Formats: sequence, C-alpha cells, structure tokens
Amino acid sequence: MFGAAIPFILILITLAVGAGDGLFQIFEGVGQEFIEFPQGAFIGALSGAKLAHSVGVFGISTFFCGLQMMENFTSCIFYYILEIIGKILYFIPMLVFMMLDFVGGNGKIGSKIETNLWSLLEKLDRFTIDQFGFHIIHFPKSIRDKCYNCRRLKPTAFIRKTGKFVEDVTNDVIPLTTGGFVKMLGGFEKIINSFSII
Repeated sequence: MFGAAIPFILILITLAVGAGDGLFQIFEGVGQEFIEFPQGAFIGALSGAKLAHSVGVFGISTFFCGLQMMENFTSCIFYYILEIIGKILYFIPMLVFMMLDFVGGNGKIGSKIETNLWSLLEKLDRFTIDQFGFHIIHFPKSIRDKCYNCRRLKPTAFIRKTGKFVEDVTNDVIPLTTGGFVKMLGGFEKIINSFSII
C-alpha cells in the first residue's frame, strides 16, 4: 500500500524542490532588479546626456563653421582654386609613388620616398618662414585661419563619444537593467520544468 505512494511522494518532493528553487531564483531576480536597475538607469541617463551634449556641440559648431566658410567663400575662392590645381598637378607624382609601391612589393619604396620628400619640404618651409617670413608649401596663417580653419568638435571626437555611449549601454546598462529579469525568467523556467515530471 505504501509502496505505491513512495514514487508519488518522491515526485511531489522533486516538484517542491524544483518549484522552490524557481521561486527562490524569482525573488533573487526581483531583489537584483531593485538594486541594479537604478544603477543601470543612472549610467544610461548620464551616458545619454553626454552623447546628447556631444551631438549638440558637434551640430552647432559644424553649422557655424559652415556659415563661416560660406561667408568667406568669395574672398577664399582663389585659394580653393589654387589648392585644386595643386592637387591636380600632384596627381602625376602620386601615381609614380603608387607604381613604386606596387613594383617594390612590401617594401613600400614609393611611400617612403614620398614621406621623406614631404618631410624635407616641411623643413624647408620652416626655414623660409623663420628666415624670410613666408611659406613655400603652405598658405599664410591668416589665409588658413580665414579659409580653412574652424573651431568645432572634430568628427573623430564625436565618433569616440558615440563609441563610449555604445560601450556603456552594452557593458553596463543592459546587463544591470536586465540581469534580474533574466534570473526571474530562469526561475519561471525551473518552475515549469519541475511540473514536466508529472
């Protein structure tokens, strides 16, 4: 008589242990959410505010730079055309350097020659500006400031800030705000699986 009841009692004990373990995991997940969710939300809000600030600074500074460039366009067009002509004239030496790189294989002979040539020209330009007061490979500082330079948040800084936001969300916000939910779902799954033995 008791022989038939023993398997049923074992099944009930197994069910109670599985459901109890699942309930414990659910309550543990709720407690974890109460502790970690505010932390994750705070990190997310702080990181989001930093990203919003960067977007604003980048957008506004780029907008004002564009306005400055448009305002100075008519007085700078000569220098822009001169730069385009210089780029067109440099196209042939650039092809020669590329061909030397191609022929030289991994040695990158053309790139080394080009780098050394520009380094020499930079030194010569520094000498002429120090000794005679004019540049030979750059526009004067007043022209560069008026036509080319503009104070704004650089795109690389904006990309770095965006990457930091993504890193914060991926590494901190999502695990902190969802860790308890994952534990609670695991608890529900244990409870459901414990009933599968019936």
